[in-house]
Amino acid sequence: MTQRDYTSWSSQLSYGVEETAYGTKSAAINLSLGKVISCGIKADAPVIQHRSKSSGRNVGKKVAGRVNVAGPIEFSPQNGLFLQYGFGELTRGAKGDGTATPVSAVTLTDCVVSACNIEEQAAPDMTYKLALGGTFYQASALKTTTAVATITCAAAHATLDRIDIVSIKDTAGTTSATITGGTAAVSPVPDWASAPTDELVIALVWVGAAVTTLNTTEVRTIFWAKEKNLIQNEATNYGLSIENDFINPEGTAADDLINYYLGCKVNELTYSVARGQTDPIRFTASLMGKKPQTNVAGATASTITDSTAAMFLEWDTELEVASGTDYDLNDFSFGINNNLKARGTDGRYIKKLVSGNREYSSSAKIDLLDKEEIERQYGAANATEPQDTIGNFTIKHTLKKPEYERIQFIFSECTYNKADTTDSLDDLITQELEINITSCEVMIVEGTETY
Repeated sequence: MTQRDYTSWSSQLSYGVEETAYGTKSAAINLSLGKVISCGIKADAPVIQHRSKSSGRNVGKKVAGRVNVAGPIEFSPQNGLFLQYGFGELTRGAKGDGTATPVSAVTLTDCVVSACNIEEQAAPDMTYKLALGGTFYQASALKTTTAVATITCAAAHATLDRIDIVSIKDTAGTTSATITGGTAAVSPVPDWASAPTDELVIALVWVGAAVTTLNTTEVRTIFWAKEKNLIQNEATNYGLSIENDFINPEGTAADDLINYYLGCKVNELTYSVARGQTDPIRFTASLMGKKPQTNVAGATASTITDSTAAMFLEWDTELEVASGTDYDLNDFSFGINNNLKARGTDGRYIKKLVSGNREYSSSAKIDLLDKEEIERQYGAANATEPQDTIGNFTIKHTLKKPEYERIQFIFSECTYNKADTTDSLDDLITQELEINITSCEVMIVEGTETY
């Protein structure tokens, strides 16, 4: 017998497929995890040895136990859409409220339901068009877009980039679109304070310096990952089928190992970053699933088109306090634990996964800037007040790619659980923080990548 060694993990395919029924693999739709570094999902299929009085000292019967599917996937993300499987809900769109901070889309209230994509003209210029037939909610009423032939962006700046906001509104069954132009800058940001407060933002447009035509590739779509129970019976959250293939280069397709792990959900999601790091940012998603499936009859290894787009290399974190002072953090780590529980039986497999209490964990390092930073841990001036007199703060943690693609975590109602202050000769005084987080939502600004 000739031994055939399977290729190493660096050559295996590994990605997810969104399910339309829990635990049942649907058509092969690539889930945009990003660059998968390792896949450690395993299926534990125990066999229980049963002894009885009649079997004496020997095993009387072997019984197949319940199969457990679990394990981590480590990956460098190429967008933030995977976060819906950790938080539970993904909405699209945004609103302006007259401030510099956008308001997230709300399901069944103000959000995009389908389509509503702006596209380049047949002969690209500085305008876009909106097709008819898209659907969106406006003040809790479902609307359908009518065609908007011309959505005009102003001429580009000669040397600086700009970001424009595109919003739409329905009036008596007719859709209109508004462009809110940004200010050209070296690092431009959208002018959210000027966006119409009664319209739904459907896109951002990156207007590069000196451009004379705009294409669909300059369009950025806004999504929000929000907290919601990871319930299996919702059409948008059945679960994932993870495919993990091992290709035998010396054999035929019949020799390839095609592994599926069905009904997977994100139990834990973690990542950490450090100031000055040069490697792409990595996440680890620890999954729990329903059952394994290997080499289904007639199955062949799926193909995935590897994205050539940039990965997330830059990040920044700000701690925002009521006084208006912002503190830049150095190292930062974050984790979410959904505490999933397996319930029921379906043959040898679980019937469903039930969400437990959602728990956040976070730690950071910060260079000490002022005495108020110490008081946030111990209390008011002279540390005579207990911590419950201290107001909560917000942390905004942003992962960045060029041309304003980003993932921004917004952690609300934070407090310090622990803050250790250390110092050494000729060095900055730092604080090592453990942070309590009450809630989180994530704004995802996503371009047109292909997987």
